Amino acid sequence: MKTKLVIFDCDGVLVDSEPISNRIISNYLTQHGLATSPQKAIELFAGGSLSKVGQYYKAQTGQPIGSDFESTYRDQCQIAFAEELETVAGVEAMLQQIHLPKCVGSNGPLYKIKFNLDKTGLRSFFGDKLYSAYEIKSWKPKPDLYLHAAKEMGLNPADCVVVEDSLHGVEAGIAAGMKVFGFTGTQKASVLQAAGAIPFDHMNQLADLINNN
Repeated sequence: MKTKLVIFDCDGVLVDSEPISNRIISNYLTQHGLATSPQKAIELFAGGSLSKVGQYYKAQTGQPIGSDFESTYRDQCQIAFAEELETVAGVEAMLQQIHLPKCVGSNGPLYKIKFNLDKTGLRSFFGDKLYSAYEIKSWKPKPDLYLHAAKEMGLNPADCVVVEDSLHGVEAGIAAGMKVFGFTGTQKASVLQAAGAIPFDHMNQLADLINNN
């Protein structure tokens, strides 16, 4: 069946935010007694909900994470993104080459999606076709966000492909009954492929992959 819609994750796929956000998470955890490197944070939390951080902290320390964690994280991310955030290499050219309807499906809050796309100049490719897990109160790896995006765009799941970079996101797309292309920016190709994705290493490969699959 020919693809009728491409659903893009945002963080790590469109914008190179994962190193920034996971640096902030690792700093918070380390400052609160749980030494964690930025790379370890990426491995543990990329593509997941913030609740995963709290669950990990409690499992490791036996204590709940600080009540200020999410507000501290959001505030520090906003500052860092404003100063540092860039697109993933090759994204703008790739988006120009894919002549299909596009939307975004992200675990992040809607204001964050808008801010990141505005900051990097990518908003014009999507307009208001932006879907947040916070709107439906269901986060990846559950499939609900991608099913919601397809429904809002007026298409069946089988008509859609998902572009993801995390294990959680791949699992969500596969569970939604969609073909998933896995970008290896933050995760090994073997891990993404084992979860059901078709892996790729650079955004300049994606248009051909979508057209040929």
